[in-house]
Amino acid sequence: MNTPSSTSKITSPKISPFLSSHTLLLSHLWLAPQAKEYSIKISPKTHLKSTLSANRKRFSRISLLYSALMVETVEPLTDATKQYLASRYKDTTKFQEEAMALPLVKIEAVLSSDDLQVASEDAVYDFVSKWAWAQYPKLEERHEILGTRLGCFIQFSYVTCRKLKKVLTCNDFDQDLTSKAVLEAPFFKADAPHRQRGLAAEDTALIYHCFVERAYKYRSVKVVEFEFPRQPKILGEVKQTASVPPVSSAKKPALPKEHAKPKHKDEPKKEVKEPAKPKEAPVGEEEEAPKPKPKNPLDLLPPSKMILDEWKRLYSNTKTNFREVAIKGFWDMYDPEGYSLWFCDYKYNAENTVSFVTLIKVDGFLQRMDLAHKYAFGKMLVIGSEAPFKVKGLWLFRGQEIPQFIIDECYDMEHYEWKKVDISDEAQKGRVIQMIEDQEPFEGEALLDAKCFK
Repeated sequence: MNTPSSTSKITSPKISPFLSSHTLLLSHLWLAPQAKEYSIKISPKTHLKSTLSANRKRFSRISLLYSALMVETVEPLTDATKQYLASRYKDTTKFQEEAMALPLVKIEAVLSSDDLQVASEDAVYDFVSKWAWAQYPKLEERHEILGTRLGCFIQFSYVTCRKLKKVLTCNDFDQDLTSKAVLEAPFFKADAPHRQRGLAAEDTALIYHCFVERAYKYRSVKVVEFEFPRQPKILGEVKQTASVPPVSSAKKPALPKEHAKPKHKDEPKKEVKEPAKPKEAPVGEEEEAPKPKPKNPLDLLPPSKMILDEWKRLYSNTKTNFREVAIKGFWDMYDPEGYSLWFCDYKYNAENTVSFVTLIKVDGFLQRMDLAHKYAFGKMLVIGSEAPFKVKGLWLFRGQEIPQFIIDECYDMEHYEWKKVDISDEAQKGRVIQMIEDQEPFEGEALLDAKCFK
């Protein structure tokens, strides 16, 4: 039987090929605190206990090192997986059903990419909200997931002002988070371009990007509205001169003196004619008084129980519970005998291939409708995430027909197909509600923008 020698030599264990690249570091931990082999003189009684204690400490070091090496080894695989998911689902509209079934970790990997090919950041907000509703039906769970995991991936600085208003009234997000994000967004939008680029450059070093612009298909256009219209100045063709023209002297050239003509004493004096006096109007004739302007035919209609200005104030001042307050108030006020509702569809949607041109076209229509300010209320929706964009509208007019003076004065009216709303039809009534509250998606498509005439 072999007896333990007075000296036992402790050597390094064999290291697997998986850790071969880190042999030097592993050997250093195994043989710590000395950097060479060492001997321990122990009695047979305490040999086993000391050996196990020493080996336990050394193997604990190996376990920690193994965990660190595993992280280093798995991290490239994790990054590659994130890149694959971000590349596959960069256009969420193509794989919408598939993306809606992804788990939370994969959704975080997709949203962390700055290369998402979406129409705008509004589409990211809508996708996150829709996914959270599908995966977490309970409000408490949805509130926690959006507040702690997904809300930080929405770049609110690029969300449109119309959508920011909806964010403030949404109960799914933490109010502190959304209030801060919505407050910072207008300040970023108002910054100078060089300042925005500076904030984006600083933001790239952080985990969550708030100011980095994604690969949006459509970018917002900053529009400056003047109080009065500016007359455009048109310049003709400008040609460069072949030579520099001579500089004229500041002094005027002296005129040659004329010889003084001798005065004739016998010249007759010229008679100065007095200016003719205006003819006086005969007594008894007076100037005609200015004729009063003819009244608008709509002012001659019987009075209505619906006061249009009250509805406009209710619409503008309702910030939360829009359907319970504003929509209910609208139907309570609506007078089908004094007012009528109309749907309008643009006839030439195939021409709406550029987003900002389509929006400018709708803005021009609303400006020309200003003559009906006292007698109308309208909503115009620009629909679609890709060209061609559809333009649809809902209008409330005084009277049972579209006022004739609007048809005569606003030439845009003939570019739309008009259909009177039958409020006894529940489908048409539901469509009216959707258009008033800018419901999205509208008829299965995303809203590019919604404009109100009031």
